[in-house]
Amino acid sequence: MTLAADPAALPAPSSERALVVGATGYVGRALVRELCARGVAVLAHGRAESPRLARLRGPFADLGAEVVTTDFDREALALLLTSRAVTHVFLCLGTTLRRSLGRGAGGRRDTYESVDLALSSLVIGAAVDSGLAPRVVLLSTAGARAASRWRYFAVRGRLEQVLMDSPLPWTIARPGHITGPDRDEWRPLERLSAMITDWTLLWLAVLGMQILRERYRPIGAGELAKALAQHGFDPHSVRKILPGERLRDFP
Repeated sequence: MTLAADPAALPAPSSERALVVGATGYVGRALVRELCARGVAVLAHGRAESPRLARLRGPFADLGAEVVTTDFDREALALLLTSRAVTHVFLCLGTTLRRSLGRGAGGRRDTYESVDLALSSLVIGAAVDSGLAPRVVLLSTAGARAASRWRYFAVRGRLEQVLMDSPLPWTIARPGHITGPDRDEWRPLERLSAMITDWTLLWLAVLGMQILRERYRPIGAGELAKALAQHGFDPHSVRKILPGERLRDFP
């Protein structure tokens, strides 16, 4: 698996150290690559038992990122953040509908509630306990709302509220569909849904509703990673919820 860095990316101050939680996922991998290219010291977090992490150790090391497998334990994560002087936490955790209906490693069931909400909330709590007040950049989704009738959007809305209620500086990104030909998991229904959404939004743009198309149309991991990195270090994006149209066109 190739994770070549982009040498044209803008560098960040060398004092910045970022923990990417969910580094083995589609967006997480792209974000590790983007942050390393910007000169950020990156800790790429993954579960120790993850087969994907085993495959990515070499590529991550080639980028200059350090792999960490600290357990999802609030005290242990707080100690990691403190000992490594982490300044930014990028939360890219998430599971899929297919995995939420099955069983993961060791018979574990990864649900929206147990992964997207519980583990992410645990990381937020650890960031609070660290005493460092690191900037937390949360990858959420368009349509996130705690009162939503759709389980996924409701869970994402609840997670956003956990972060916003914390004393930490935060930034929340709400992209539409995240998809692309380089995804290593074949998700035909997601790909079809993204295509239908894009065509629908294209017609809305024709009808003069361009802002809606930019907000909800699909976005690739590389483009999204650039936006997360850019906004993550921009003081003007603190305590901001960024819709899809704010996550595009970064060099």
